[in-house]
Amino acid sequence: MTSVSPWVTAYAVLLAAAGAVFLFVPDIVFPDARAGGPAALAAQLFGAALLGFAALCWAGRGALLGGIYGRPIVVGNQAFAVVGTLVVLGGLPPEAGPGLWGLLAVLVFGAALWSVLLFRSPRRDGPPPRPAA
Repeated sequence: MTSVSPWVTAYAVLLAAAGAVFLFVPDIVFPDARAGGPAALAAQLFGAALLGFAALCWAGRGALLGGIYGRPIVVGNQAFAVVGTLVVLGGLPPEAGPGLWGLLAVLVFGAALWSVLLFRSPRRDGPPPRPAA
């Protein structure tokens, strides 16, 4: 199979890093997010979601993904990345900082990765696996 593991692993690491930023220092991405305010709470909840998707990707990085294989992992990540990209693009302020641009880059990478995996079937590089005896 053509290994998608490095791509899925890279995406998991990027999501975990973005999730940690949103969880622990949300004011880097949203300067209006003061400690304990509603914007900080929303940013931290979003960070928790990013960490959850990172854990899902990390757990599935060695699985056979593509076509009908790994469909729940692929569809869930693809929907999150595509919708997230559209939401960030729709609400991107003119003076967006590097945090929002970084988040957009991670989401666009994920949207491309998971869309390719959704619409292609896994390919095998070597000989077919031996049947169980």
